Amino acid sequence: RKKVHVVIDDEELLLRDFDTFKSLFDSFGLKANVCVTPERLQTDGPTHPHMAVRVDPEADIVYCDAAKLQSHYARIAKNGNANFEAEYSQRVLLLDEVDSLVIDNSPNVPFVYKNDELSRFATQVAARFTAMGSVDGMARTPSEVRVVQVMQRAWALGMKMVPGQDFLQGAMYNLHVKIENGKADPLAWSLPLECRNFADNRASTIEFREKLFIMSRANVYRKYGALVGLSGSVGNAAEQEYLARVYRAQVVKVPVFLSTCTGAAYFEAEQREVHVCDNEPKQLAKVSEHAFENRLKVPVLIIAGSRKEASRLVR
Repeated sequence: RKKVHVVIDDEELLLRDFDTFKSLFDSFGLKANVCVTPERLQTDGPTHPHMAVRVDPEADIVYCDAAKLQSHYARIAKNGNANFEAEYSQRVLLLDEVDSLVIDNSPNVPFVYKNDELSRFATQVAARFTAMGSVDGMARTPSEVRVVQVMQRAWALGMKMVPGQDFLQGAMYNLHVKIENGKADPLAWSLPLECRNFADNRASTIEFREKLFIMSRANVYRKYGALVGLSGSVGNAAEQEYLARVYRAQVVKVPVFLSTCTGAAYFEAEQREVHVCDNEPKQLAKVSEHAFENRLKVPVLIIAGSRKEASRLVR
């Protein structure tokens, strides 16, 4: 019996799907859990024993996001006697929105970890920068020399970061939050943003991380005994060729439900217009304009990228 990892990169959808099938898993006596953020575990964990912050290697079924899956691989890799074949060959990977997880994301993922000793030294360097003091003579070891050099570059970049474009001001616990791909990511770390938070008196310490190794996403996914990816679109020819070449994947198109029903009216959707906007507020305004303009003529359905985007559109 193979074990299963189900990857969904949206915590709300992750929990919804897990809760939907939890009773089914229980009826078969399967051990299943769902990986959530530490904050979610702290608030909901006491009443939901199936929640965890890490992938449980003993569980039959684990629901998690891609980051948790990568962290699981990192923990195995840090073990000098890691047996990846034994760990992955008897598992099946189910990917929701495979195009965004496999194609849109970077194929290589750097793993960085906090170094407590160098973090303390980096905090001292940042304090010197804040006081407009010289950092000459601070470094006494090769590692500290490297930290000073890295911090000088990161501090300069951090001071150039633009609010609303590179980060959201005080978005989480009074800390600035990094914006990536047009979205605020509370979990994203960058040394320039650490410096900016310190300079703006949002934080009193610097978290300095070091790169330990780089993980090949494709290499990890190929270690699974089987991989199934789901998507609302089959992708273009180049994307399909990439999936076939890298993952030996075949595309199977599932027909639209109404097209399989006798006597049911079914119409193929047509693309009428394409609008490219400079930023998200303009995009939301354009979507709202079209929705109100056409709602009396036809039913209008707006598909958002996430629940947060949908909430912003509603407001």
